[in-house]
Amino acid sequence: MVEGRCGHGDDPPRRLNLSTRSALTWSDKWRLQSLTTFNEPTFVEPCRLEGLDLDATPFLKSVLEPRLTALAQSIDRIIHERSEAKKRAETVWQNIQEPVELGPDRWLQFKPRDARVSPITSHGTQIVQTSVNLIMEPKVLGGSRPSTTQVPLPPLQLAPLALEGFHLALPITIEYSRINQRLQQEMVGQVIQAPLGNSIQIDGVQLYGSGDRLILALRVSGGVNGDLYATGTPVFDEALGILRFLDLDYTVDTRNVLVRTANWMFQQNILSSLQENAFIDLSDQLQTLRSRLKTALTRELGPNAQLEGDVAKLRPRGIYPTSSGVEVHLIADGSMWLELK
Repeated sequence: MVEGRCGHGDDPPRRLNLSTRSALTWSDKWRLQSLTTFNEPTFVEPCRLEGLDLDATPFLKSVLEPRLTALAQSIDRIIHERSEAKKRAETVWQNIQEPVELGPDRWLQFKPRDARVSPITSHGTQIVQTSVNLIMEPKVLGGSRPSTTQVPLPPLQLAPLALEGFHLALPITIEYSRINQRLQQEMVGQVIQAPLGNSIQIDGVQLYGSGDRLILALRVSGGVNGDLYATGTPVFDEALGILRFLDLDYTVDTRNVLVRTANWMFQQNILSSLQENAFIDLSDQLQTLRSRLKTALTRELGPNAQLEGDVAKLRPRGIYPTSSGVEVHLIADGSMWLELK
């Protein structure tokens, strides 16, 4: 604020109200543009020179108005000079293209493709806010650290983008060795009572893949001696973080063996025991995945540029047998944002 005296001698200062507004827009050059205008000045108190009995208000108004136009142009020039954001955006753009390690032989690539701007808003009198929305194609890759080809910073698109967050496909592999260790701890030594005849004891259990199916193999003794085979549909329980096998049923060969040695109720007892115990708790592994993903989404991308992220949900997309284990494909739904100060 600059104070100009209006008066003569000891005359007190007079009050003058000036109001202005600046319309702000982005340019595709990553710079703010403004158009500043002043409203007509309001002399709350006339500028009377008491000693001379003269009202100088009209004269001062004629001098002031063209100077306000020059002042508005000066404000626009300062905003233009101080809002150059391209160099800062290029630093962030380059850094966000670097892969981030999620875990052993797992890498996250953001793959930014475009940038769009949201409207400029103001809350209060001290802060002007806007956001630049990045369009990315994030992917999780396996193996060694992937090479990157730097994509240059594109022109800023002036069309706003609806914020939808990210949807990232994340494969989790549970090795057969781990699954079988869990199944053996729960099931080996278990005795299944038979309505008729001798009971059956489970001496061994193994899960493995065969084509697109998962096979549960039981080694049993007692009322039946040998190997029994069952297949089931693997499903993922989101709420509990548990991989279960539903709709368990015997293979044709196993069914034929049991028909010759026991009644139908006995067969169902075996399946019920399998159904109850054939599950894998993935909650710890999922929590580790969430933590690693959040760490990958939270990092510094430049001076006073901090990337933040959050995973809202992990939902299953498919479960597939592989040569080494069961692979669960999850979709991580979340959001990430960049704070610039």
